[in-house]
Amino acid sequence: SDNTKTWSEMDRRAKRLQKGLPAPLPMWSPQGTYLITQHPGTIRLWGGKSMQATVELPAAELQFVQMSPSEKYLVVFGREFNFWDVQNARIIRSIPGHCGPVFKYNADDSMVACILPGKGALMVYDAATMKLMTQELPPKYTMQEDGLCSFAWSPTNPNIIAHVVSGDDSIGYRVTIENITDIGDNLVDLSPIA
Repeated sequence: SDNTKTWSEMDRRAKRLQKGLPAPLPMWSPQGTYLITQHPGTIRLWGGKSMQATVELPAAELQFVQMSPSEKYLVVFGREFNFWDVQNARIIRSIPGHCGPVFKYNADDSMVACILPGKGALMVYDAATMKLMTQELPPKYTMQEDGLCSFAWSPTNPNIIAHVVSGDDSIGYRVTIENITDIGDNLVDLSPIA
């Protein structure tokens, strides 16, 4: 049938679509440096002039793969979220969770963020260490606001983030654009842009 064109080699061997990714790999990295393929229990990154396998990473029960815009980091979700340094093939951190948070990297791959569903909390991490960046201690989030439901990084300025807060029927949605400045020791300053 026509849907066999989207099956992976693992699906063909099993003679059925496997649980996991909605569309089987391969996929290209954002800048086209790597081709990412799925194999039993692993993913491979192919690159270089001769497109050789350059990195192989464990990926048990693979459900989701995402590479940062500058191709420094790879997020692999299977049993948990695993954040990898691509150049060193080194795991930075594992974060338990279900496939709820969607992690988004900023323009220069220095920060990655997600929203905790239903809590109105925006979590911004230093991408190189995956340490949470906060406004003040002891909060365990970078920003919290009732109704916070979405966000997007500027594609050109790595410190600019826009977030959306839902209101009631008369207010609708409010969008705030802020400048995030790293002030050291995993603390950040959030200042609205006029």
